Amino acid sequence: MKPSIFSTILCLSLLRMVSNAADIGGVGIVVGNDGDAIIVRAIVPDSPAAKSGALKPKDRIVAVAEGNGVPVKISGQGIAQSVRMLRGPVGSTVRLTIIPSGAEASQSRVITLVRAEQQFTRALRAAEHVKVGMPAPEITGADVDGKTFKLSDYRGKVVLVDLWGDW
Repeated sequence: MKPSIFSTILCLSLLRMVSNAADIGGVGIVVGNDGDAIIVRAIVPDSPAAKSGALKPKDRIVAVAEGNGVPVKISGQGIAQSVRMLRGPVGSTVRLTIIPSGAEASQSRVITLVRAEQQFTRALRAAEHVKVGMPAPEITGADVDGKTFKLSDYRGKVVLVDLWGDW
């Protein structure tokens, strides 16, 4: 199947969209909620969280702190606010207070991660050379169950890329 002009325009539009957030980094986790609790749904491969090995799916994040700042409780904050707190300037430090899956609150611990450019942003930057008729760039990620996927896994199928941002 030949790439369409639509897929090329989509890639170029996405590049423009993330250019405003070029300096915003993340730690490489997919979060969800369990009641008021914010939990780790998946770890993005090759991300700061994956490289640290300190976070696991189903861990609860109870507080977030910028660098050496005071931790802010995120229980009840909601997904959008929690994501805003997890993101920040590339190269900045964020401290997460977590409760490992299945552990009691008394077993909480603090992990420190350095934010990196998000994989999606890297993929889009790599696509800056894309022209009409060229295939879309490779995009990898993790679904809400933690299973890794690649855009190329869906070659020959119709794919709707649904993106949102709050920057």
